[in-house]
Amino acid sequence: MSKIKNIKKKKSRESKDEDINSETNILLKQVFGDCCSSNGRLPNHRIAEALQVLGLNPLQSQVERLTTEYRKKGLEFSEFQSVYRACLTDVKSSSGEEVVESLSVLDIDGKGWIPLNQLQFLMCQPQSGQEGEAMKKEDFDTLMEGFPITDGQVRCSDLADLIAKTAFF
Repeated sequence: MSKIKNIKKKKSRESKDEDINSETNILLKQVFGDCCSSNGRLPNHRIAEALQVLGLNPLQSQVERLTTEYRKKGLEFSEFQSVYRACLTDVKSSSGEEVVESLSVLDIDGKGWIPLNQLQFLMCQPQSGQEGEAMKKEDFDTLMEGFPITDGQVRCSDLADLIAKTAFF
């Protein structure tokens, strides 16, 4: 009986690995190796960083929710794969048009521009009753670095393109 259970577990693990292609799996192993501690586990405080290196942008609260079952001293590689997979399924992609439509409420005069100080205020201030975390001012500055800003304003369509291309969830 135990042999049958082991075979089922092995097949279940194999099917889960199929949805991560070999190239991505190699990248996962590299990031895991770079971030793991001497005990061969990825410390809980470095999980978000490792996911960001892989192009995801999870909130700390989302990382905590995804890792609640792994309260040991960090994640093993297979557990990290599961967390990565869960993050991928949580990613909600938006088309540029949907994002432009959402940003249009910030376009006060209807000319396609958003004041940078208003955008910074909205992104860096905690919103009561809203899900998510406020962005740090340093992170906002990094995001806007090299971004086309004209007379203290950002073009809605440029911002929408950036948001639509970035993995937010």
